[in-house]
Amino acid sequence: MTVSNLLMKVHYVNIGRKQYRVEFNWNALMAFLVESGQDTMEGLASLTSLKPSDIIPLAYAAIKEGERIEGRELSLTKEGLGECLDAGIIREIISIFAEQNSSGKEKGDSDTGDADKAKKKSIFQRSARSGE
Repeated sequence: MTVSNLLMKVHYVNIGRKQYRVEFNWNALMAFLVESGQDTMEGLASLTSLKPSDIIPLAYAAIKEGERIEGRELSLTKEGLGECLDAGIIREIISIFAEQNSSGKEKGDSDTGDADKAKKKSIFQRSARSGE
């Protein structure tokens, strides 16, 4: 078990008859961006900006990374994953993405001022200095 396993909540999703770890860390996000030919994080800033065609590559990258962290090799292909996904599993994966990349406000944090808001921002949110 790695240090990251001890410090954070670990998420799993059941696909078929097997449980897979889902990890939307930097490795998974970069793998998705390379796979999709994107070179900007803007597409990941909001789940509403994801295209339906992004769901399987993004989920695959996160499950592959989660399994790597667990010390297992993912035996599913992207096509195999797509065969197993239904709307419920997709909602679960998107929910995990949102939780792992949230700013903290969604978890009931109180509004304590601009300095605290800046600290809680997701790495995918633009700062006020960038013009947005």
